Amino acid sequence: MKKHNSILLLTFNILIFFSSVNAQTIDNFSKFTKEQMEVKYHPLPSRFVERGDTSITIFTGFYEDYAIYFVNPYQCFGTITSNPIGLIIDGKEYGFYCDSERETKKHVFNFLDIYEFEYLDRKYVSFVSPKENDFTDDNLTYFCYNFFDITDRANVIANSYTKDAKQTTVWEELEVLHQAIALTFHPAEDGDFEPVKNDSDELLEAAKNLSNSELPAYFEKTENQILKKEIQVVFPKLVQQSKELHNLVQEKKATDKELLQKLNNLHSIYHHIEKLNNQAKKSNSKE
Repeated sequence: MKKHNSILLLTFNILIFFSSVNAQTIDNFSKFTKEQMEVKYHPLPSRFVERGDTSITIFTGFYEDYAIYFVNPYQCFGTITSNPIGLIIDGKEYGFYCDSERETKKHVFNFLDIYEFEYLDRKYVSFVSPKENDFTDDNLTYFCYNFFDITDRANVIANSYTKDAKQTTVWEELEVLHQAIALTFHPAEDGDFEPVKNDSDELLEAAKNLSNSELPAYFEKTENQILKKEIQVVFPKLVQQSKELHNLVQEKKATDKELLQKLNNLHSIYHHIEKLNNQAKKSNSKE
C-alpha cells in the first residue's frame, strides 16, 4: 500500500507541475532553422505495474507508451515519494542525465514536463526535470532536459543537457549552437550520421551567427576583458571547423570516421566557448 501511495503522490505532483510550468520548459529548437518544432502531445500517467520492489508508471503518448520505473520508495522532506531510476522505451532501458556528455546518472525526483515533438522530420520525446536538490518551482535553478530521438524505435538516440531556469541574460546564438550540436553530434556518437549529413548547413549558419553576435554585457566588465579577447580568438576557429565539416558533407566522399573527427573538433570548440562564457557569467554574479 505504501508503494501505491507514493506512486499516486508522485503522479499528483507531476500533474501539478505540468499545469503550472510546462509552457516555459519547452525548449524550441526551431530558433536555429526555418523549420518549426511541432509539439504533438504531453504524455500523462495512464497505468501502473508492480514487479517485486519496482513500480512502473506507464505514460501514454502520441507515438507510443513510455515506462518510468521506480525502486525503493523513501521519505523525503516529510512526503513519501519515489525516485525515478530510469526510462524504458520499447523494452530498452535508459538513464536520466543533466549534462551533454551523459557521464553521471541523475536521480530525478519529479518531472516538470514530458512532451513529444517533431523536428527536421524526426520524432522525439523530451523529459524535463529539476536538477537534483531543486524541489519546487519556486526555487528552481536548472532544468535538466533528457530528449530521445525515437524515429527508429530499434535505435533510440539519447541526448541531455542543462538549462539555467533563472537566467535573465540569454546568449541566444550560443543556445542555438548548443541545440544544433546536440541534434547532430550525439547521434553521430551512436553511429547515426544522417542528422549531420542533413543539417551541416544549419551547424555552419549557427556558428557564423554566434561569431557575428554581440557579446553579452557581462563580457564588458573590466575583470572579463581577458575572457573577451580569448573568446574572440576562438570564434574564427569555430567557423572554420564548421565550414570544413559542411564541405566534407557536400563532397559526399568522407567516411563516417572522418565526419566524427570533424564533429569532435567542433564539439570541443563549442565547449571551450561555453566554458569561457560560464566563467564570465560567474564573475558577473559575484557583484
